[in-house]
Amino acid sequence: MHPKTGEEIRDQYKVAFYYLKTRFFIDLLATIPFDTIAQMLFDSNSIFFKLFGVAKLVRVLRLSRIIMFLNF
Repeated sequence: MHPKTGEEIRDQYKVAFYYLKTRFFIDLLATIPFDTIAQMLFDSNSIFFKLFGVAKLVRVLRLSRIIMFLNF
């Protein structure tokens, strides 16, 4: 949606560019299998393994976007 006019933007290049500037990296980080990577790199009892799980919080940011979309 255009912020000033409220019209729907249908130009696919403008929509793609806006997405790349705003939410793309959050969505990309949300798709990375952090658990699998942590299991390959660290022992399951390691403090690094437990801290690596915190990286999954990025998915919460994506979830908040989905919830906002469903509320409209």
